[in-house]
Amino acid sequence: MSIDNIIMPMLSVPFFEGLAISQLKSLAVGAERLVFNDGQVLIREGASGNAAYLVVDGKVLAYHGAAPGPDAKVHGVGTMLAEIAMVTETNHVVTVRALGKVRVLGFSRHMMHAYFAEDPGLAQHFLEVLTHRLKEISDVLRETDAMLGADAEPAAPTPNRRVA
Repeated sequence: MSIDNIIMPMLSVPFFEGLAISQLKSLAVGAERLVFNDGQVLIREGASGNAAYLVVDGKVLAYHGAAPGPDAKVHGVGTMLAEIAMVTETNHVVTVRALGKVRVLGFSRHMMHAYFAEDPGLAQHFLEVLTHRLKEISDVLRETDAMLGADAEPAAPTPNRRVA
């Protein structure tokens, strides 16, 4: 797969939007090319993550628990999996299995940190993307809190107790 063919799926991923072509090419060169066969686990719920994966061919199934349930979701080309793991330590919150043959690009945390040291603009870009995502999550939590009646009387505070 040529570098230009690798960059094409990256262009549709919000995490990479706004990066210069030269930055995308650098990331594409450093990305690990991986192939998973039908049923193979890419990511296991609860396991420590050290890389993000971009699906460049095929489909994956993401689910919680030991087996797929009604909340399982199918994702295809252009899906970024475990993106936070390429930036910081984290445990995966879902299991992801290959549905048929799947090709992904792996972006390891080690590789990304090396690129951040080399290109501070890249680090700034990802910081801004993550900050925006955290704000979106905060907004959703605030809306959920309001829907659940956050304006109800708060519980009485518990006195601090010292244990000798």
